Amino acid sequence: MTDYATMQSESSAKSWNIWTGEVGKAVVSHRHYLALCLLCVATVWPFLALSAPGGAALLSRNLVSLLLIMAMPLAVVLVLWTAICAVQAGLSHPRETLKRVLEARYLQPGYAANLLTVLVPLAFVLAGFTATKVYIGHLQPFDLDRPIIDWTLQLTGGELPWQFLMGPFGSPWAIKALDGIYYLWFPLLAATFVLQLLSARRPHLRLQFIATLALNWGLLGTFGALAFASAGPAFLPELWGTPTPFDGLLQHLHAINGNEHSLMALSVQSGLWSIFSLKGTIAGAGISAMPSIHVAMATTLALLGWRLGRIWGIALTAFAVAIFIGSIMLAFHYALDGIVGAAAAILIWTVSGWMIDRAHPRALEPLPRQD
Repeated sequence: MTDYATMQSESSAKSWNIWTGEVGKAVVSHRHYLALCLLCVATVWPFLALSAPGGAALLSRNLVSLLLIMAMPLAVVLVLWTAICAVQAGLSHPRETLKRVLEARYLQPGYAANLLTVLVPLAFVLAGFTATKVYIGHLQPFDLDRPIIDWTLQLTGGELPWQFLMGPFGSPWAIKALDGIYYLWFPLLAATFVLQLLSARRPHLRLQFIATLALNWGLLGTFGALAFASAGPAFLPELWGTPTPFDGLLQHLHAINGNEHSLMALSVQSGLWSIFSLKGTIAGAGISAMPSIHVAMATTLALLGWRLGRIWGIALTAFAVAIFIGSIMLAFHYALDGIVGAAAAILIWTVSGWMIDRAHPRALEPLPRQD
């Protein structure tokens, strides 16, 4: 009995040493990514906790919710992916094959440590972003809508972009199509994120993509949104009263919405303003125009697409262009919001890739193939 207990203790100690060793290697390998996430968290979290009413509680709720939201689809995709690998193996014992594939790749200490090293800091960054967005307009008034409109008019020679986009994209079917594409953004981004997170191929590209997402949320969506606090065209009547330079666009959207073409954008805008006016702190709410995170994320998907192949690059670039046009024609954003968001995403993508090249981590080496 003593020998058995000794063996169990030695086995546990050995497993602990393996796990702690792999976690240490993962932290060292991802040190640049972790440093950037830490920078975002160490500035945003204390700021909200100290300056926003209920900020600390909201951050904690958002973090727990995000960890659960990330875990559920991750687990589903992981099981499905493992099942596909088991079927491809073609062995006669699917349950044993499934277990073997799962243990051989995804439950290895090195892989699990790398996965958690990427995922957990991202949850902290995203919790800070979602909480910050709720308080924009309360902590920092929407003072930059007028300057952004003026800058846009200077760039376009006196005509707002929605006015010259109305010809090709103002018909009911075009607006309805843009409305559908605009809300395809989240499921497409979420699916791409999960697939990239679990993929064992092209690890350099995987981490560059995830690091860019983290910085889009952690820099553009927090510091950028606070520095350029603006509401967007849809909310100007509530902020300024009428008339506004976007009354024609808003009237057009409401006319389409009342003519057997229900627009999700108008429902979302109404809900966001209700939450904002009541000073609600619901995760996923909040009003912020500059810079456009929608366009920044769509641009990041397009950059990833060109690295995956020409067809993916063309398709995801077309998607990003549609998101940009939709952000204008659905009155969520000024054109300048999307331009700044896209440019910033390209810059972050480039810098992230350069930092990953410099890091040369062991974690980014392809996993050995299991025969």
